[in-house]
Amino acid sequence: MSNITINATANCSIQITGTNLDMLTGAPTPFDVTYKIGEKAAYGCVSYFLLGTIEKITAKTVTFRALDGGAAKRISVTEFARQNAAYAQLG
Repeated sequence: MSNITINATANCSIQITGTNLDMLTGAPTPFDVTYKIGEKAAYGCVSYFLLGTIEKITAKTVTFRALDGGAAKRISVTEFARQNAAYAQLG
């Protein structure tokens, strides 16, 4: 991932744009995705993605609720962008 841009609008949405390398061809592939409060997105990954519902967006953080209703989890917008840029590549 390179040239990533983050545009967070508090209490509304977060847009991430940039370029990923295609997993099969290695070719640069642009992406532009926007997530809003109430939508599902990735909030944690090691070898797989954890998905949750976005509850809050600030200029610095995104807060999720696990799909199973577990505890809320807060991550930085930078970490959100990194994880969801990779998730967006999966289509």
